Formats: sequence, C-alpha cells, structure tokens
Amino acid sequence: RSLKNPRETMAAEEDDSDDDVPISQLRRKPAATNGNGRKAKKEGAKEEESDDEDVPISELVKKRGASKDVGKKKAESPKKKQKKEPAVSVAVVKKKKTSVPNHEDAFYETTRGKVVQLLLRRWWYAIDWPSKEAREKAPEPNFETLASFPGVHICTSGPRLGELVDHRDHSKSPCFTNLYALPTKDLKALLATAFETQIQQLAEREPNSHLLPELKKEALQASRIDAKKADEEAKAAVIEYQKNTKGRR
Repeated sequence: RSLKNPRETMAAEEDDSDDDVPISQLRRKPAATNGNGRKAKKEGAKEEESDDEDVPISELVKKRGASKDVGKKKAESPKKKQKKEPAVSVAVVKKKKTSVPNHEDAFYETTRGKVVQLLLRRWWYAIDWPSKEAREKAPEPNFETLASFPGVHICTSGPRLGELVDHRDHSKSPCFTNLYALPTKDLKALLATAFETQIQQLAEREPNSHLLPELKKEALQASRIDAKKADEEAKAAVIEYQKNTKGRR
C-alpha cells in the first residue's frame, strides 16, 4: 500500500477541525503556505465584511444551502392550473309531431288541383294580371313604382317613407285558392292558351329545344281531362274538407 503524505493528512484534519470555528477566529490563524513557504492566497485582497463572522462555517453552509433551496422552489413552483369548468350538458328537446292532418293537401291531389298546378307554372301566358288600370296608375307625390311589381308604389321620401301602396286586385290574382274556385272547363281553356303561347314563343327563340316535345306532351294530356268528372271530384273534396275542419272553427 502507498503511504499518504503526512502533510496532506494534517491539512485534511485541519480543514475538518475548522468547520465549527467562527470566521473571526479563523482569520487570526496564520495563512497556510505551500511547499515553497509562500502564502496560498494573494496579499492585498480585500476581505468582505459580513454579519456571519461569528457563526461556525458548518452552520453558515447549512443556512445558505437552505436559502438557496427555498429560492429554487419558488422559481420552479409551477403555475396554478386553472380549474376547468364542468361541461354544461344541453338537453335536446325533441319536437312532438302534430297529429293534426293538413286537409288542404287533399285539394292538390284532385284532378282539378293538378290542372291548377300546371296553370300556375305558366299563368302569365294566359292571364293578364294585374290589370292595365293598376299597372298604369300614376304614383302619388314622393312615391314611385316598385321595381318588378307593377301596380305597387313605394314612398321614397317624407313622413311616409317606406310605405307601400298596392293597387292590384288580389281577389283576381293567379293563386291556388282563386283558380281552384273556377270550373275545370275554364281552367282547361286557360291552360290550353298558356301551353300554346309558351310553345310558340319557345319555338321562335329555340327551334331545337328539347323542351318542346315535353311541353306538347303535357298539353295533350291536359286536353284529355274529363272536366265534368274533375268537378265532381273537386266538390267531394270541398265537402270532406269542411267536415274535417268543422271542429277547428
């Protein structure tokens, strides 16, 4: 075994023994020298003044170590996690299906109802509405004709700004209710005129249009409708409707 240097052994023991000695007393000891007899520390270095001079080194080390740990814990302390708000459950309210039938649908399924629907798709080829009188009526002061609505005037200035004045006769307007009240014979005549005019205008503009054969086929089928039978069916539908809706009035 290698023998330890006596000087190194003495220096280690001396360092251990100085742990419990106050700094003020430790300064009074002669400075340690190296092998050449020189001081280990440079002369002229300023000594830092401290309130801990009378405290043993071992206690001072513990005190400083504890303060570092506290500072480290503060620096590393994680941010408080925000509490997640509980999800609010939204109850889905299902709408109850109404058991009240729509009795008006019965009119659309009748033969007359189907003729009316064919006419409503092209009524402007056979019905002149609104009337010429309504279309040519002069607007009042501060009023002008509403675009795309002949017979309707709108106020553009003054205290009545935005007010609408409708000169059209809605009792004769081409709607399902008004047309359904007509006899099927009259409806067939109007529908024939509408088909004829529509086919003629389309043939002039687009002679090779693929819609021409379809329009002619529909016009032919409509012309074969039995008006008398359709009227009887429509009358029965009206009676049934009045019977079903009597309790609701």
